[in-house]
Amino acid sequence: MPLPQSSPSLKKILVEWGLSEDSARFISESGYVLEDLLLSEPEDLGPITDLLSHPETLRLKRGILKARKETAESQITEIYEVPAEVDSLLIDAVPVIDVSVPPSKKPRTDPPVTNDTTQQVESSSTNSSQFNPLIPPQNFLNHSNGLINPSVQIVQLKPKKVIISSHEVLLQALQEDNKGTTILHLYKINKKLGEVEQGILANFIINTELSQENKFIKAARFKELSLFIKRIFPSEDEVTWYSPYKPLKNGHGIPARGRLLNAYYTARKALIRCGVTPSQREKFKKTPGTLDTGKELTKEEKEELLKKIDFIQKHSKPYKTVEAHWQDTYEYRNKGETPIHDYYSTYPILSTKDGYKLLVKDFLVRYPGFEHKFVTNWTTFVREFSEFVNANPTSYEAIIASFNIDLSVEDEDLATVNVARLLCLILDKAVGQLTKKDVVESFLCVVKNVQDVILKVEERKQKFLKLNRTVQPYPIIVVDDEQQITECYACVNNILYKLSSPMSALDVCFKIYHALDARYPTEAKGAWQFIQQNIYDIKTEYDDNLAQGRKLHKRLLEFKLKKLG
Repeated sequence: MPLPQSSPSLKKILVEWGLSEDSARFISESGYVLEDLLLSEPEDLGPITDLLSHPETLRLKRGILKARKETAESQITEIYEVPAEVDSLLIDAVPVIDVSVPPSKKPRTDPPVTNDTTQQVESSSTNSSQFNPLIPPQNFLNHSNGLINPSVQIVQLKPKKVIISSHEVLLQALQEDNKGTTILHLYKINKKLGEVEQGILANFIINTELSQENKFIKAARFKELSLFIKRIFPSEDEVTWYSPYKPLKNGHGIPARGRLLNAYYTARKALIRCGVTPSQREKFKKTPGTLDTGKELTKEEKEELLKKIDFIQKHSKPYKTVEAHWQDTYEYRNKGETPIHDYYSTYPILSTKDGYKLLVKDFLVRYPGFEHKFVTNWTTFVREFSEFVNANPTSYEAIIASFNIDLSVEDEDLATVNVARLLCLILDKAVGQLTKKDVVESFLCVVKNVQDVILKVEERKQKFLKLNRTVQPYPIIVVDDEQQITECYACVNNILYKLSSPMSALDVCFKIYHALDARYPTEAKGAWQFIQQNIYDIKTEYDDNLAQGRKLHKRLLEFKLKKLG
């Protein structure tokens, strides 16, 4: 089934799935195409779902699943037509292999796709000129008037384990493979690769890369592989094979795309479904200190576990009992991907004044020893950051004046508020209809009195609802007219947790993000990721490549080294 590639067609499809006209237009105008959605992991949809209401998010995911199913069904019935003038070349280049199956052994139509499994797909009896690059032809060609014989089956062979360290290694791997020699032969004649050859080559490279267990391919590797392809096939455009994410001035961006990326997503989805390799979420959760022991529970242990789950889903008292059951059920509770709102609805204890403490405990299971990491490093950062800004007044004086930020204050809590706000203002920009004030409030919100706290929570809730965005966890600090801090809160799912200081509020919000596997708000992602990487010293292969954060970190290091002489 050919995938629509134009924004108007995507908008129409999204509306048919149940999204509003505004949401559909926003997504289509942000540079997405249907193929991006169909090939995305659930976690890859964050930049979109952050903008949608919960009902629209569910409709989007249902639509994607339905479209994937329809696409898969249409692909199974397709026949791959080889032009007559090319057919003879293929027959000369590739030896014909008899892969017929005795009538008594009907091939499976839905075999698991793994590196160690031979896949057989029975072709339909109807000819089609549409080639599916995601299921490449193997050594199954049968000369029959220029067409692949529909009775012959496709055999997926186990890829040879090769580390593609250079274009020479890739060239040698192609020369040693029947499909590879065919591609090289056709390129020599035509001086270019057609869609058929591009699809086969992409799958060949990705299958080779994924031959290593639990292999993940990063952006830099995709770029490197596209360069290797260019060296072997000079007429090929690198962006055809991999084009990285490109941010736009309006706060949106063009998603990463390319044949290598598409083949990678498709292959990994198949491996994840079969349990051969873990999803990103599963890999992230298998960190030291988790309770994922792989131990099979006995019947009695399962019954006891379910009793504890049932208890914490129905009770918030006595706290000590709930706390003990909460810790005992960590592994069970963290197996699924549950939105924050649903998680809070499932466990009422989280809506009590001490609910945040349980989520902090979950964070510490994942990151043992990080209990005081923020307080220890943040205090030093506040001092060094203030010195850096004061030494470069012209760079930041406009922002400081606009938001009335005073870095000369001696009060530690007030200094935290000012530094946190300035950090966000430097690293994050206004997005869409969100102002700079909205952006900084997603990292740390300041109000003048306690009465304004509830009003601010409701105001942000309504504004983000109209924009089809979700309100993620954020601190609220009450600073009166005399610049005295009177109250501190962490706002999560419209629940206000009262805390002792601005540092505690930031610390708790950060730990809740990671305990719930929640995404940072798009509008304040730069600031949250900066403290993740540079205050908590947590770095993952799934972090966004944010240039502003890297630049600021580099300048701070240079300033520090200069001071040391």
